[in-house]
Amino acid sequence: RAGQPRLAGLLARGGGRAQATALLTHQLQMWRTGGVSEHICNERRMVYELLAGNVDVVVDYMRPLGLLDWRRTFGLYLWFGVSPSARLGDVLARYEGAQAHCLAPPALPSYLEFPPFSSSSTSSCLHPPSYDLTFHLLRFAAAACTGPETGAPPPLPASHMFLPAAFSQDPLDHALAWHLLSALKSIGYLGPSHADASLLERRLTVSFLTQLQLAGGLTDWAVYLAMQMPESSTRKALVEDVVTRHCEEWSASAAMTEFLREGLRVPAAVLSAAQAQLARYKRDWRVELTHRLAAGHWGRAHNLLVESLAPRMFLQGKHEEIQEVAVQLETHKDQIDGWSLGGEIYLSFYELQEFAESAPAHQENLLERLHRYQTLAQDLHAAQQRWDPQESSSCPSLPHVVYMRMASTLSNQQVACGNELRDLGQEISSEAFSIACSESPLLPQDVRACHMHNLAGQLAVSLQRQSVH
Repeated sequence: RAGQPRLAGLLARGGGRAQATALLTHQLQMWRTGGVSEHICNERRMVYELLAGNVDVVVDYMRPLGLLDWRRTFGLYLWFGVSPSARLGDVLARYEGAQAHCLAPPALPSYLEFPPFSSSSTSSCLHPPSYDLTFHLLRFAAAACTGPETGAPPPLPASHMFLPAAFSQDPLDHALAWHLLSALKSIGYLGPSHADASLLERRLTVSFLTQLQLAGGLTDWAVYLAMQMPESSTRKALVEDVVTRHCEEWSASAAMTEFLREGLRVPAAVLSAAQAQLARYKRDWRVELTHRLAAGHWGRAHNLLVESLAPRMFLQGKHEEIQEVAVQLETHKDQIDGWSLGGEIYLSFYELQEFAESAPAHQENLLERLHRYQTLAQDLHAAQQRWDPQESSSCPSLPHVVYMRMASTLSNQQVACGNELRDLGQEISSEAFSIACSESPLLPQDVRACHMHNLAGQLAVSLQRQSVH
């Protein structure tokens, strides 16, 4: 269209065989020798220079115009500066040679490259603050394809390639670096031969994980990232930390919870433990107990039941709920410290109440009940010493109040049991049923005094009978 069919033909053959390049070089030399170069417009002459392989001349001409960034400059050396069969290392050598003489712009990241390269920035040309990520990849590819013995420029340190400064002006943006490392690792490029690869992978994983957590709303992908940590021990701890820290976010989203459970296969025990911790923060003890049981935290579930939930439910009359949880914990009592003075106290109390209601009132059952009353009363005192050692008479704790209720019930039932035995003609000693009621420190003083008064009267009657006989 411009009326220059010969130039169009040359452009179509540009970057081709060395013979055509030699002919163009000879033509340019003839123009300079004949003094006709100044009569040819610069743009056309630069086209001939470029087709002849004189890329340095073209770059030097176009540099002040701000028309070339380092990628276009590198492309000129790749297409016209070397032969079509040249290696990538040869192209890099040509480009870096021009860069060393400040002919070509340095391989800066795009956010540093504009405003355009200036000839006065010699220091940044020789020592740029950061190389572009693409340039790092070219260096690595050249070293991998040609090897150091061919004279190709050595690769830059791997750690520099994955710095955020290589691709972003945000110093906390590690997303691209982590994905690039994963891609290189998947093809074996950063394998065991790289001594610092494992350390680099851990650093990038933690950095990107922090970025996702700060962004908010990406807990599912933060967990996915934590699962990519190389070491199994560190990976497990990191996944649990992320799941626990952001439990309120993912537990409120059914889709996110489903992704964690089914997509990432996070163990249900880990999710339940995180939900238990959140419930504890909110002081929702019933929900915490449910999740502790689901997570298999038998010891912590038992302590929570005995110290907080069971006393409240006992005073509210929710005895079936206490029994249900205690029975579930009983199957794991070997893993629970203090079970005999904790959950077993409640089970023994309820079993004794059922036995007293259902067993026939004959002498053997009454003696067995009396013995069990005494044993449980002693266990109650030991349990109170374990779970509520700092007893305060002015403001007793909930467990202490419950143990007092139990002791009072047992004391009344023990006296009634003794009376039933006496009605059957069975003479019993004072020690047989008085130790749990008259000497129990869990009973209020007035109750103990009442029992002592009744006991004295019963002993007097018993001695009178003996004297008559």
